[in-house]
Amino acid sequence: AVVSGFASGVFLRSLFTFEWPPVAFALLLAALLGAAAFLKPRLAYTTGAVFCTFIAFGMIRASYTDTPLPESFATELRQRVSYEGIVVADPDMRDANQRIQIRVSNATESAVMLAVAPRHPKVAVGDRVYVSGTLLVPEAFTTDGGRTFRYDKYLERDGVRFLLNFAYLRVIEEAPWYSVPALFARIKHSFIDGLTSTLPEPYASLAGGIVIGGKSGLGAELKEEFIRSGLVHIIVLSGYNVMIVAEWVIAALALTRLKKRWAAVAGVVALLVFVGIAGATATSIRAAIMALIALYARATGRTYEAGRALLFVVILMLLWNPLYLVFDPGFGLSVTATAGLIWLAPIIELFIKIKNVFWKNAIATTLSA
Repeated sequence: AVVSGFASGVFLRSLFTFEWPPVAFALLLAALLGAAAFLKPRLAYTTGAVFCTFIAFGMIRASYTDTPLPESFATELRQRVSYEGIVVADPDMRDANQRIQIRVSNATESAVMLAVAPRHPKVAVGDRVYVSGTLLVPEAFTTDGGRTFRYDKYLERDGVRFLLNFAYLRVIEEAPWYSVPALFARIKHSFIDGLTSTLPEPYASLAGGIVIGGKSGLGAELKEEFIRSGLVHIIVLSGYNVMIVAEWVIAALALTRLKKRWAAVAGVVALLVFVGIAGATATSIRAAIMALIALYARATGRTYEAGRALLFVVILMLLWNPLYLVFDPGFGLSVTATAGLIWLAPIIELFIKIKNVFWKNAIATTLSA
């Protein structure tokens, strides 16, 4: 009731712009159901009161994401501007250009901008750069299928509020050695460079995508084939990748007869480093938090309830960033697939009349996900 109510409130407020009356109405319903539960205790009344209360909380939390554009930057819209800033995310390399998230600050405000620039020069996370381009605000657009894609909210979930089109870049200063995000990015690119020197393309990019996520080097044609065949999920970072890292570190340390608790701590460190290297997407963060809960349960000898952990992680992430629910497809697909594995797979197994346990489990988990 708590999680579904909060998510419902966030969902409604993400799709529709409204003020306080719907919030007041949800709280009024919660009060009426609470009074009914007080006068005549029923689980349905209590659950309904909790559900309506958290619908209101979800609406309130989502309303705080509607922040105005930084005024000092908004006055320069549709003009050719120049800034100095720090690269805050790994550049997204495309066939014809690269897209770079840059945090720009002035005397009073700061904002993250997405610069669309030529593929050269190459920049890295943590670099201080000079950038110039035409300052625009991301706008929603209609797709070929007739749907409206909220591109503005899609970027805002990562904190991006402006676009810099036809951008020109110059590196002023490389990232300092003590920058942790820059260190993670260097490790990632060293790994990818190792694959590139060992394997020909597109196999190197495919291997990099399977291990740490990312589709940038596959090329438009091969990427489209993965999408059409329904196999693009294998080159996107998921909870499976995260748990493989944690489990193998713990298994390796178990051979050294290290105490279970210290092995779990090492697994946590490896997991966090891996998520940092791969890029802290909503999907990987969801998987990492669930894995942390599982490792904590293992280290302390407690029972791990996967369904409860999933619900806890969902409400925790929506509290942190309500835009994940509607405007990050990866988050929604990750949560629903995990829910299928937890709650639907055992039901499907009951209807599969196969004696071989391995194939029975494989078919049930595939269908449920």
